[in-house]
Amino acid sequence: MRTIFLSVAVSAFLLAGCGGAEKVASLEAENQQLATKLAEFEPPAPDKQELAYKVAAISADAPISPNDRSVEHARRLLKIVSEQYRTPEAKIAGMLVYAVNEVKKAGGHTPALDVLEGASIFGAVDERQWDKSANAFAAFCANYVMQRTNVGSSHEVATRSLIALQSAAINLGSRKLPG
Repeated sequence: MRTIFLSVAVSAFLLAGCGGAEKVASLEAENQQLATKLAEFEPPAPDKQELAYKVAAISADAPISPNDRSVEHARRLLKIVSEQYRTPEAKIAGMLVYAVNEVKKAGGHTPALDVLEGASIFGAVDERQWDKSANAFAAFCANYVMQRTNVGSSHEVATRSLIALQSAAINLGSRKLPG
C-alpha cells in the first residue's frame, strides 16, 4: 500500500512538472495507439454462438471456456474440411453433428473433432483426382457411422478403413467413394 501511494505521488509530481494536462493527454493517446496495435495480434475471443465454439463444445460433450484451445482447433478443421469438400462450414457442422449423434444413439462415443480430423485426412488423399462435394462429405460421415455402429470399429480403425477403401477406389480409377 505504501509503495502504491509512493508511486502515485511520484507520478503526480513528475506529471505536474511536465505540463500535466498536455502530458496526460499525450500518454493517453500513446496508450490508445499501443492498445490498437496489440489488439491486431490477439485472436478475437470466440463467441459462444460461433460455429467453431459449438463444434468444440459438442466434441467435448461438456461446457467449455470460450478460450479453450479446442475452439481454435475446431475453427481450423472446419475451414480445412469446408475448403476440401467445397461446402459451407455450417453445412459441414450440421452433417458432423448428425454423425456424432448417430454414433451416440448406438451407444458409442466419438468426439466431433476426431471425425473432422478423419474427414480432413480422407479429403486429402489424392486431392487432385478425388471428387469433392457436400455429397462426398455426407458419404464419409455415413460410412464412418456404419463402421462405428454396425461393424463396431474404433474411431482409428473406421477412419483408416475408409481411407484404405478410398485409396483402393482411386487405384481402380474411380472418382467416387463406393457405396
